[in-house]
Amino acid sequence: MSVLAGNTGLHVQASPRRAIGARLVLALIPVIWALNLLDLLFTLLAYQMGDFNELNPLASALGWHNQIPLKLGALIYFSAVCIVVRHRRLTQLGCYVVTGVYSVLAVIWVSMFGFLLSPH
Repeated sequence: MSVLAGNTGLHVQASPRRAIGARLVLALIPVIWALNLLDLLFTLLAYQMGDFNELNPLASALGWHNQIPLKLGALIYFSAVCIVVRHRRLTQLGCYVVTGVYSVLAVIWVSMFGFLLSPH
């Protein structure tokens, strides 16, 4: 046992609110993945249909063929950072905001391509 581990004065007790927030971050990661992959699917579909203008300047500069590695790389990095620092309030707030933004984006995509989802 190390000297630091034995010193109870150095341990910081997480408040119940922070513990709940940390668990919510872990619960939101799969939701963020699902929404992000849905966004990727609809983005690639929009590129296939033609006349699509990407609003993300970085994604637009890289082109449609680099969308998959760009989105997956960013998603993996974001997830790893959120998991490591999930006890911080800023991380929790960031996960809530990202989930909200991707949820709104999913509603927009589904409203645009809803005709593909309905049987004819």
